[in-house]
Amino acid sequence: MCKTLKWYSPLVRLTSWSPARKGATLTIVLSPLLLPLFLLHLASFGAAGQAKAPQASSPNLRNCLDGLRSCDITELSARELEAVAASSRRRNVDRCLAGTTGCDPTRLDPAGLAQALRNASRRNFDTCRELSSRCNPLTLEPEQSKEVVRTFERRNVERCLNGNADCDPTRISSKTDLEAIRKAALRRNLSRCMGGSTQCDPLSLSAQEQQAVAKESARRNREDCMNGSGSCNPLALNDAEKSQMGRELRARNLQSCLARSASCDPSLLTAPEMAQVAAARPRGRKK
Repeated sequence: MCKTLKWYSPLVRLTSWSPARKGATLTIVLSPLLLPLFLLHLASFGAAGQAKAPQASSPNLRNCLDGLRSCDITELSARELEAVAASSRRRNVDRCLAGTTGCDPTRLDPAGLAQALRNASRRNFDTCRELSSRCNPLTLEPEQSKEVVRTFERRNVERCLNGNADCDPTRISSKTDLEAIRKAALRRNLSRCMGGSTQCDPLSLSAQEQQAVAKESARRNREDCMNGSGSCNPLALNDAEKSQMGRELRARNLQSCLARSASCDPSLLTAPEMAQVAAARPRGRKK
């Protein structure tokens, strides 16, 4: 049995309807005016029918997405489990790329594993260039090894120039660097000698430097003697300096006596100075 139904409209035309045993066939012809609207409706219907990613609508799902221990996977749906697994994979990739603890390289795909290895090689290269004890020289490329050796030699030269205790002069082969290090050591020794340091090595001084050091030592001793310092060596003073030191000593003693200080030495006072000290003492009230 076949029936044909025709219906005319300026927008829609139903051309045929043929029921069959297994179903029915319905043919609709749209007017060109409604075709764009019909296609737009179909597109929006298809987009609405697509599966949406699960949102963290519950605290448990949020904990699972963040990888917290308080996550209870038994309360998750199938879609939520897929989202949690994807979040876990992303966190593992980030940890492996950054070289942090918790990385599981067995969960990486070939591309991610290759990138993680490149990042690890670059971090180790930077660590070796910093001369850190965490450096693994066995994983360096040949060019990286050469660069690390050059960095070590350059920093060793700098340490030797500065007189550091960890300087290794046996690793220096350049005659220019060795000469620069020798001159730097001589300058440091001259500075110590000029400052009166006990670490001064007078045997390393030239004749001109010895004269300069002796002159500076005499000047410091003269100042110490004039100021009454305990480090004064009066035997190193000449007659004029000894006379001046005596005058400075008496002047300081007079001031101590006038101030009634315990450091006053009356034996150093002259007769006029004794009278001056006596006049400066406060007199008692008359009864």
